[in-house]
Amino acid sequence: MEQVAPVVAKKEFGKSGTQALMQSISADADAIAASGVRGAQQAAMALDRLTNAVAKESGQKTDKELGGILDRMFALVDDPAKFDPSRFSAEMKEFQKKLK
Repeated sequence: MEQVAPVVAKKEFGKSGTQALMQSISADADAIAASGVRGAQQAAMALDRLTNAVAKESGQKTDKELGGILDRMFALVDDPAKFDPSRFSAEMKEFQKKLK
């Protein structure tokens, strides 16, 4: 991971590359949810940042539906003791559907 991070940090993805990355992350919904709350938190943060990057690049506001799904994902990972993997996975799958 230490070797990959600097390479990825320098890469220019563009809108299509960023959306492909969001598709890839959200396609792993079940595995991410099964990894536990920390993995789910990382995925939610990544999707949030990537969604904001796409909106910024296109000069538009973040899609309201995607924003709502992200809000629900963050609510699900807010309290590790209450984390529900199946609900988190369902929200990630909904996020992926809205990307298409």
